[in-house]
Amino acid sequence: MQEIANFYRNLNLHFDRNALIDSKNKTVAVSDLHIGLEEQFKRRGVLFPLHEKTVLINRIVYLLDKYNPKKFIMVGDILHHFNKIPYKTYDVMYEILKLIYENYKNTKLILIRGNHDIMIDYVLAECVNRFNDEINEKNAELRKKYDIELKKREITEKSEINENKEELIYVEFPKVDDSDLYEIYEYYKINNLLYYHGHKILNQENVHFKSEIDLMIMGHEHPVLELNNHRFSSYLHIADYYTFFNDKNYNMKNILILPSFSNIPSGVKINELFGNFLSPYLKDIKSESFKEKIYPIIKEKEIMYFPNLKEIEDYLQ
Repeated sequence: MQEIANFYRNLNLHFDRNALIDSKNKTVAVSDLHIGLEEQFKRRGVLFPLHEKTVLINRIVYLLDKYNPKKFIMVGDILHHFNKIPYKTYDVMYEILKLIYENYKNTKLILIRGNHDIMIDYVLAECVNRFNDEINEKNAELRKKYDIELKKREITEKSEINENKEELIYVEFPKVDDSDLYEIYEYYKINNLLYYHGHKILNQENVHFKSEIDLMIMGHEHPVLELNNHRFSSYLHIADYYTFFNDKNYNMKNILILPSFSNIPSGVKINELFGNFLSPYLKDIKSESFKEKIYPIIKEKEIMYFPNLKEIEDYLQ
């Protein structure tokens, strides 16, 4: 356990509110927001409020205020629906874009595609259009005020009242482009860290990361640890990953799986997770010895590094 703690300490990485904090590179990463899941529950008859937008916005604000990152990374499954996106999904996505654009000018939003994000380009384009519609309304109001003031001055000049007046200047709010609000990628690399959702195998010949990657940060699995009938959102560290494969597509040194950033998706219990992984990086590993390389990490009042999965299972039996 101490070895795992030292690994993250040496990389200047730590954990907070289901996010990964990279102090060295000034980044905050979260995964699996699944925006729109509350609306899906409502359509299925779950009518009590889950406060999706409020919870997500509050958690993002907390992280941005506390860490003031240069980059805020969403590591896939930003949306929940594959098609027929409900209106409230646009509303939540727009509020997140607006929050960062207007209040955190020094932070760039980095989006990484997950398997659920089939419609994300369409949603983002609609959000950009909404931004510019609001800007057009502001500019129309500015123009109206300018014309009124201009008319007043014309009347004053005609009445031959000579007064020193400031120059009347009309400046419009500039329209925004998608690059002003976000950047979107299949994966994102910062020095020796690779951010990728993990839903399919990357073509490393195109990615050019190979042995340069000390840690791949992914989502997709929604891990939780259940102890004494209590569930805790959990990070999963997978150590010495490359030792299980000779295939060139599996030469990652270590993997970190982030918990779901949203409070709505049901977690997958780590105690039963082995053999039920979703990611192709993990699901083909059937060796019992692989359990000895999987280490849960929980952040409550403090960061807790747990023994490997094999030891946990032996203890709980």
